[in-house]
Amino acid sequence: WLLDTDTLSGFGSGASIVSFYLRVGGGIFAKGAEIGSNLVSEMDEHKMAEEQRVFELQQRIAEMENVKRERQKKGLADTEEDMMDQLRMMEEEMQDIASMMHPIDYLDAVGENICDVSGTCADLFESMVLILSTSAIIGAKASPIPHFTSGLPFWIVGAGNLFCSIVAWRVHCTDKYGSSKIRLSLRMNLVIVIILVQMVQIGASYLEWFRGSIEFEQLWHFTLISLMGQVAPEICVYFAELFTCVDFPLVRSLAKNSGLGVVQVVLQGLGQGFASTLFPAVTMVAV
Repeated sequence: WLLDTDTLSGFGSGASIVSFYLRVGGGIFAKGAEIGSNLVSEMDEHKMAEEQRVFELQQRIAEMENVKRERQKKGLADTEEDMMDQLRMMEEEMQDIASMMHPIDYLDAVGENICDVSGTCADLFESMVLILSTSAIIGAKASPIPHFTSGLPFWIVGAGNLFCSIVAWRVHCTDKYGSSKIRLSLRMNLVIVIILVQMVQIGASYLEWFRGSIEFEQLWHFTLISLMGQVAPEICVYFAELFTCVDFPLVRSLAKNSGLGVVQVVLQGLGQGFASTLFPAVTMVAV
């Protein structure tokens, strides 16, 4: 029964169909919510007043940014206290505007969140099922030890899901957390998960080696392949952050050169975009 992979083929096909309909259903709900929100909110008599107040707040924020930029050019110190007071006042005004909004105005945001969450979860579910099914089928059909090579992917993925759920409680943020601190917390969690998953993989492989089913060379080959498969995506993510995060010099230089015109921004952005694909491609080829 270990070599019977027909059920896995059906499981993978079913996961793809479910993922497709979840994505389509989420998109239909999001679009319906957007249309309903627009229709009802446009009939509200306070709509124009709300839009005018929001526009005025946006203008004030833009003026504050211009004043701050001019003071920096003149070498004057920023009055952080005054700016923070003005921001608090504008935040209170935004809360007042939000409290007077029609409840239907929030439906658009709810629809978009449902679409994003359901679509992302459906894609992850489909990818996981297809990867597991393919690995199990190949391990059962093409390996002299099908009970091990078809079961090892389930050990790895199951351990990854379990340990991700355990360490997820550490991912939180407060008002004092910046984007770099949140990314550092997420990256440390991933490192912990990788280490724990590797321990599970090494333990399963060691048991098979102890029973005599595999040679020691195969044991460390499985360990190395598993480690490379988990580390390579994290390396690609780091290079992606290097080219897209505002905390790194590449994005800052692009923003700094934005005053030179649209052509400069487009050409530099295209150049950095093409260069950003080099390091992930080299990483995947090396793996």
